[in-house]
Amino acid sequence: MKRKHIPPVLLIADPWLIMLPILCQSLVPYETGGFLNNFIVLPSLVCFPVLLILNLFWALLVRWDTDELALWNLRIKLYLIPFYLFTVIFCIGVPLGILFLVPIDALLMVFTSAYGLRALVRARKEQQLGKGMFLILFLCHFCFVADVIAAFILKRRTN
Repeated sequence: MKRKHIPPVLLIADPWLIMLPILCQSLVPYETGGFLNNFIVLPSLVCFPVLLILNLFWALLVRWDTDELALWNLRIKLYLIPFYLFTVIFCIGVPLGILFLVPIDALLMVFTSAYGLRALVRARKEQQLGKGMFLILFLCHFCFVADVIAAFILKRRTN
């Protein structure tokens, strides 16, 4: 794997590491849950803001093709759909989870759009997108569910 793909992969993996103790709570004894919390969740929570900022600038700092940016945008959005669904289901069952998980979801959605927004700008400069389509896809990248649709459309347009 190329080194430039490491931050997007980490961005996909980190939310799942944060949710790991919640997913394993019914399957593992209390001691193992504490171990997971201390050695996986806490470092993941500490690394989460760093990963968000790294991915924000990674799309700008590393040389990417427009098609490759759009592909990684779509991959990240698709791989995180189960995380968002789990968050919604979990917050319905545990209303206090809203205070913790919804801000993580919102931040994650905005920062995962960095690849898509960079691809949008590059596709616009390369004349692959019209002004209206650019504006619609740009705004859709900041809305839940619409961001996945926008990522799919962007990927199709950049081929």
